Amino acid sequence: MSSLTNHQDSIDVNSQSIQQIARLAFQGDFDQIRSLATPELVTCKDQNGRTVLMLTADTEFPSPWQSAKCIEYLLHLGADPFETTAGGDTAAHFAARRDNVRLLALLPFDAKWLQNVEGGSPLTEAVRSGSWRCAKHLLHLLRLRDRSSDKKKILNGESKSILSLARKESRSGFAEFIERETRLVTSGYLTLTVTGLTEMEKALRRTLICAAMRGDVEEFQRLASCSNCDIPSSTGSTVLMDFVEVCDTGIDPELHASIRQRLIELSDVTAVDVLGNSCLHKAAAGLGSPADCEALIAAGASVNSLNSLHQTPLMLAVRRPQVVEQLLRLGADWTRQNCYGDDALDLADGLGCRETSALLSSYLTRRSLQLPIFTPASYRNFFEERIELSSLCSPFLKTWTCIRLLGRGGIGEVHEVETDRGVKCAVKTIKLPMQGGNAQSDLISNIDTIVQGERNLCFLRHRNIVKFIEICYSEPFTVVLFMELLDGQSLIKFINGKPLDELFIQRFTGQICSALSYMHSRKPPVLHRDINCNNIIVLRGDSEIKLIDFGLSVQLNRSVSHVSAYTPTPKGTLYFLAPELLGADESDTVKYSPESDVWAMGCTVYQMVTGTLPHGHCSNMLALANCLSLQGAPKLTRPVSRKLVNFYADCVAQNRRLRKSAAELLRHEFLLNTEPDTSPVAAEDAENQPAALCVEPVYEAAPPQGACLLFCIGGDEPSLLADVSLAQTVFARLRFTVKVPMDPTCDELVDALNQTAFSQELSDHQCFVCCVLAAKAGTDGAICTSDGEQLELGDIIGRFKPNQCRGLRGKPKLFFFHTLANLAGSTAETILKIKDADFLVVSYSGTRRPSPMQEMLSLIDKRHTECSIAELVGMTATAGDSNLKFVSTLSKPFFLNPTVASG
Repeated sequence: MSSLTNHQDSIDVNSQSIQQIARLAFQGDFDQIRSLATPELVTCKDQNGRTVLMLTADTEFPSPWQSAKCIEYLLHLGADPFETTAGGDTAAHFAARRDNVRLLALLPFDAKWLQNVEGGSPLTEAVRSGSWRCAKHLLHLLRLRDRSSDKKKILNGESKSILSLARKESRSGFAEFIERETRLVTSGYLTLTVTGLTEMEKALRRTLICAAMRGDVEEFQRLASCSNCDIPSSTGSTVLMDFVEVCDTGIDPELHASIRQRLIELSDVTAVDVLGNSCLHKAAAGLGSPADCEALIAAGASVNSLNSLHQTPLMLAVRRPQVVEQLLRLGADWTRQNCYGDDALDLADGLGCRETSALLSSYLTRRSLQLPIFTPASYRNFFEERIELSSLCSPFLKTWTCIRLLGRGGIGEVHEVETDRGVKCAVKTIKLPMQGGNAQSDLISNIDTIVQGERNLCFLRHRNIVKFIEICYSEPFTVVLFMELLDGQSLIKFINGKPLDELFIQRFTGQICSALSYMHSRKPPVLHRDINCNNIIVLRGDSEIKLIDFGLSVQLNRSVSHVSAYTPTPKGTLYFLAPELLGADESDTVKYSPESDVWAMGCTVYQMVTGTLPHGHCSNMLALANCLSLQGAPKLTRPVSRKLVNFYADCVAQNRRLRKSAAELLRHEFLLNTEPDTSPVAAEDAENQPAALCVEPVYEAAPPQGACLLFCIGGDEPSLLADVSLAQTVFARLRFTVKVPMDPTCDELVDALNQTAFSQELSDHQCFVCCVLAAKAGTDGAICTSDGEQLELGDIIGRFKPNQCRGLRGKPKLFFFHTLANLAGSTAETILKIKDADFLVVSYSGTRRPSPMQEMLSLIDKRHTECSIAELVGMTATAGDSNLKFVSTLSKPFFLNPTVASG
């Protein structure tokens, strides 16, 4: 009897706790949820057999937007959405009855279609209860699954019953919506179209959008209803999506807010288009305001929903810091990564969005689900908080174990370690000379200041810069630097005392220059201070490098020298020091600068060209200073291309004010050149080269950039989906007019090409892009169209030659071909036949994922602000895939960023 009593008491206690957690989740009290919820409690049931997820679902909508984060946390702890009551009801059934679309949208797809003991699914319960939000959400989900067996299986017999049920309940608008949704068909992954609308429905949709866009509230109120506001476009976009994406901001804000609110009341805010973009994605990427985003989230839109590329609204908003700030305040998870492994900060850094980068960098030390919901006031305090060793991002709790020694320097060692958190990384330990007396306290203070300042290195995100995890000042006079563990060798070992081929020099120098440009463009600029071949790692594969060992040792040495009254001579690798660091003509204090980093890069180029140190015969600093004063930088001692000679001269100008910046050097013809220079010059002629070159001419560019045709020929081949989706996203973001003809026949493809080539609008564009993605290849460098006909690549390209397409004369024309099957015959020979100027053609055959086409498009998306298109294609080509071919007859660099081109 006592045992039964104790068991009942335990159930009562658990029931009270479960009910309390469910109440807090509905209220959005994340602090309390995090404090009270446990994995054991979220899997328990109350006396009525209901879990905390069911109780949370069984609450009337709308709930506060903060509740979404609480629900995500409960699922994170192990709350089971498939758990049922004795009657077979799941959390989805409870949510459907209460129209709790916020919770229903967060549940996995398969958990939304289970039937209870009476045979009712959540969709049936939603229709019976008049829960139109949940019913719309479920039917929209099914439409996206049209090509699978899910829709037929789930709606087998149920479509008629729910339609009859809606009519029985006298919900005519509801019945009209159900009839249309069960009629519409999504025609495939690659076609990206929704079909089945009547001409009357299409006309009504256009009328609704026109009324909304011009701010005609009276007309819109008269026409809009629950049944017609979700009429989709051919790409699945609803009226609400179009409104928040492209609404003219010139209309009165009150009218805009009134129409937006009415649309939200009548529409499914959780609906997505065929690429998975929700109305919140559209608002974030388009012209939606922070107020639009807040209204959508308040109505149930998920702030962390993912599209087909696993992009969140936050990722699409990185160019718009005000929207980013609003999304973060409303619970956006900044740790999510897209299908390429990039988070929002990676994207912001790659696009040069400094304000957004600074905003997101303040979140790096915290994880989304372990944070409270922030108020605007506490959010702004993030900028002022220090990164403590106890922060959630620290790689260790208390200790780490050394696995092996990786390297040793004058005052430090580098080990591979594993921390007590299971993190494997590289650790550099810098031991400084002990000080006594008053000098000790001064030195400790100076070192602490340096360490705190250098923690900004942890926020650097660039593919050619080692990732810094943590910098700490542990025991007295010992600084520990945690970095990512790299697999490769130093550039000095790679050179091995022998000159490198110019192709390697171009490849490595371009990456060093890109990293420096990124560092120097930050506010305040980040300096390396110790660039040399020992501090550059060539990764396995010999195609990519990373800068390591930023001059923290230099700074610490200077601090010791200052406190100890030593001569303030510069520290760092002697032979890579700029002249201004060796003399006192400008100042008695050594001052590192972006220009001194550029000089060191030039010295690195010298060592790659010659295999030896610059002025390596100088045995001490005084001798080097005298040599630089009399001779300047050493001349290159082997024949190299004229472009390389000019580049080297721009790096090592004696007067630092005459040196080119890293950003300027990125546009130098040596780095932009995609073919070997066949005009070598003797090294002695370098002195006749100008110290600084004028900014070279580039192709003009201005928004809209140009026309872009994307042809997808592949039926139901899902492996091409990522390519076409990414291409459409990237070129639309770059202000191209994008058209996507899907599965064209040979005649349809030729007609589309001809219409574009002879279009009057083409003369108004600055360039033309054509992408052809096909599943099948023909013979002799041809692709197969959807009707089985073959079309040669040369025939596609030839329609845009100057003698046929006058609108593009003198303008860049870019062609990208990707086939899953290998092209029979030599594609390289086909594209290399191009003799006309202003063409760039890329061809790839194969099924590797991610494909080189994806990698190239990702590079274009991230780095179009700093690199020309030829350079970006060249970076992809150097990855070593033999199936990737390209040729460029571009006569000038072409930048896809209009501001770069015009600058």
